[in-house]
Parts: sequence; C-alpha cells; structure tokens
Amino acid sequence: MKDMPDNVLVYAARYKILETDEPIIVGGKQCGGECDYNKCEITLSKKEISGGRVPLVLMHEVTHAMLFENGLTEETDNEETVEKIAKGIIDLIGHNPQLVRYIQLS
Repeated sequence: MKDMPDNVLVYAARYKILETDEPIIVGGKQCGGECDYNKCEITLSKKEISGGRVPLVLMHEVTHAMLFENGLTEETDNEETVEKIAKGIIDLIGHNPQLVRYIQLS
C-alpha cells in the first residue's frame, strides 16, 4: 500500500504496521485490520481493503492503539466509538492542513 508508514509512535509505544494477503478474523468476523497491543503491531489485510479505505482502516487501528495506550481498555472494544473517532481524525486532518502543520512545528 503506497506511501504507508512502516510504523507509528503511539505515546511511548512504537506500533509496527504490517500488511497481509490473508484474511483477518477478529471475534469470528472478517476485518480489514487488527491491532495487537501485546506485540505493538497493526496488521492490514490487502484482501479486505483497497484504495481510499486504507487510510480509514489504518486510522481505525491506530485509534485502538491510542485508547489502549491511554489506559482506556474498555473503550478499545467499542468498535462504533473507535470508528467515529477514526473518521473524525481523518476528517480533521483532511480539512485542516494548516492545523497539522502548526502542530508539527510546535
């Protein structure tokens, strides 16, 4: 997946970003990605996601990691909340590049 980082720093934990051709099954459901907190790995399924969905699925998994690393372990299982936060972050970044630059330079 083009130009995707190979890792992301979430607080003090560095999560490796992996890609697989295999399906990812979580809780008996096929998913586009998975976040393994113990291994600090985010895995994305090339089979399940493509094109414009990749950033959202990646941000979804990063949001899981952010909640976990913040000690909000109960919230990590709430897929609806995680999805809404991930979509909000993508929207915020996409519509406010000046904010992203400001934060990067601060």
